[in-house]
Amino acid sequence: GVLSLGGGVGFNRFVDAGGFSNYETNEGVLVKWTPAPNIQLLPFWSRTDFYDAHVPENYVPDGPFLPNPNPGRHFFGPDWAHNRQFGSNYGAIAEATFSGGWDFKAGIFRSVQKKPKNFYLELDGLTQQGIGELNVYSDPPSNWGSTSGELSLARSFAAGPLTHRVTLSLRMRDFNANSGGSDIIDLGSVAIGQYIHLSQPVFQYGAQTLDHISEMTPGLSYQLSWKDVGIVGFSVQKPHYHKRSLVGGTATPIITKDEPWLFNMAVTGFISSSITFYGDYTEGLEDNGLVPQSATNRGQALPAIATRQMDAGVSLHVIPGVSLVTGWFDIHKPYFNLSPTNLYEEL
Repeated sequence: GVLSLGGGVGFNRFVDAGGFSNYETNEGVLVKWTPAPNIQLLPFWSRTDFYDAHVPENYVPDGPFLPNPNPGRHFFGPDWAHNRQFGSNYGAIAEATFSGGWDFKAGIFRSVQKKPKNFYLELDGLTQQGIGELNVYSDPPSNWGSTSGELSLARSFAAGPLTHRVTLSLRMRDFNANSGGSDIIDLGSVAIGQYIHLSQPVFQYGAQTLDHISEMTPGLSYQLSWKDVGIVGFSVQKPHYHKRSLVGGTATPIITKDEPWLFNMAVTGFISSSITFYGDYTEGLEDNGLVPQSATNRGQALPAIATRQMDAGVSLHVIPGVSLVTGWFDIHKPYFNLSPTNLYEEL
């Protein structure tokens, strides 16, 4: 009732139909400490390692056709073209409740991902007979690290059949990454299904791109619950988003700023003991992740994107333990993908 500890380790061998394979190890530990009945602390740590990861070739046909033969469930690239990657997540969550309906929550988190060794194979200009030019991309060591945290203070109070809840929150994030600087070497003409037995060439790496993102988002929400009638809630947030990118080989950084007002509302109505309807409108500023490996600007941190979503539906309680839910939703967000020049950007 005061202190508990859990943990685990895992080992996996993964092979998929496209020829990807790796060895993976996982370790994690979680501590739950309750120093007082109204206080709880949850520190945690985990790590994942990928070893001997073989990433299959990316095939680019020289026209609107599928090459023949199709690649099988094997890695045909050179033995030295295997990748190494590891990442860790750790932090702590704290919760406390106080008299008068006050609730306090806090969390701090650190996520790190590193790629000491990364190769990417691409078979370009494939003919219908499955012959093309094998290009090998090699990246210098790259790192991504993010420190984030959140504080929230809420109070609930009842007045007859009504229950009010007000929440103040503050979220913060600091992200740093270095990527790019890759070199490409043409290993010559090869065929699909042909094993490559070539010694590793010497790659000449260039300057890397440095990305830094800082974000701070204060928020305020209010929720009203009316017993046996419904629930309605409103919230507003004001993110302060700042991104600084220094592209390798340039002297002037690219600065991106965004400070939108984000509004959200939700409603739930109890038509009867067996029928409930719901609806909400949500605005967000989402992290857009990193550019995929198949792009020329792979590994770079993408800018945040503004999103909007509406949804509504009805839930019908049919029999004990069974409900029928029908819903409608509408999502709007910018679309990112590969351009004709193989640049991953907003289209």
